[in-house]
Amino acid sequence: MSSPDFDNQTLAVLWGRMDLIALIQAEAAKITPQ
Repeated sequence: MSSPDFDNQTLAVLWGRMDLIALIQAEAAKITPQ
């Protein structure tokens, strides 16, 4: 069963995780001198 609501929720979760990963990488960049 495929519903647009499920697809939208999945995309929201994926985008949320990608945003979270970017945030973590930014924090790591602050800690480690490059």
